[in-house]
Amino acid sequence: MKNKKINIIILFIALSLVIFFSVKDDFNGVLGLISNVNLKIFILSLIIYFIAIFFRSLSFNTFISELYNDFGIFKTLKLNFIAILLNGITPFQSGGQPFLLYLLKKDGRRIADTTNVILKDNLSHQIALVFIGTISITFNFFLNKISFNGLFFIVLVGYLVNLFVLIAIIIAMKSERIANKMLDFIYRFSLFKKIIKKDKEKIKGSLKYFYRSFKEIKNNKLNFIKAILCNFISIIIIYTIPYYIFKSLGVNISLIDSIMVTSFVMLVGNFIPIPGATGGIEYGYYKFFGTYFTGALLSSSLLLWRFVTYLFGILLGFVFLMLRKDKVKK
Repeated sequence: MKNKKINIIILFIALSLVIFFSVKDDFNGVLGLISNVNLKIFILSLIIYFIAIFFRSLSFNTFISELYNDFGIFKTLKLNFIAILLNGITPFQSGGQPFLLYLLKKDGRRIADTTNVILKDNLSHQIALVFIGTISITFNFFLNKISFNGLFFIVLVGYLVNLFVLIAIIIAMKSERIANKMLDFIYRFSLFKKIIKKDKEKIKGSLKYFYRSFKEIKNNKLNFIKAILCNFISIIIIYTIPYYIFKSLGVNISLIDSIMVTSFVMLVGNFIPIPGATGGIEYGYYKFFGTYFTGALLSSSLLLWRFVTYLFGILLGFVFLMLRKDKVKK
């Protein structure tokens, strides 16, 4: 409980600073643009975000339906928004999955089953994420839309980290022996041996879930491909949202540019150890979309985009969590 309060305080301070620096140079200009936003298009962007999470939920539902026939897509959708809430208020988006396991256990689902579902879902999402990042970086080299300058190194590091995570997950799933050796290697050269020592054996014990998940993927490749496709569609849809935000403010950017630039923003910002990656995401947004627009227009679009892709999901997650608590009490 104490950690949650600290995370929420950090999040509140970070968001307050973001809003302050967004409006400090032209408060009247930002306020004027937001107050005159095209509501129909802005509401459309909220619907589009909801559709994106629906496709993300289809991926999870693909795997959990293999085990439980009574698990409908709308139940999965509500759980996904609750996970978005927890991820949004914890560093490195680390709170959603453990809480999902807790909720599924309360529903009477076996931890071993749900752990494997989450692992397979994460792998399919990571594959889609790296694939889209690869396409975006390749497109930019040919189209030369964005000049990376000093940010090229950060984008490349973000991409390589995502690629490394994907490779590590695949190795851990494919060979328990190799995964154990990797863990020993990391432990041997870690600067934080005392911190991770007590969890080392626990982590090793959990590797059996990775190996089981890999075997299940091999036995049902079609479902895994379907999940990757669902995640691919979900990410692409989310990356189109700046297109609608700018359109609601009366200016245009192409869908391809929206997808490509948002991909770079997420690569830069996703590894900021603050709830919601607040600060890093905004920095990337200003740097990359700043090559298209400047001033009050850029600041207004950032505030609207963060509301749609971050705060809106948190608010829905909170509503679904409260409804779930009421249901449990009854």
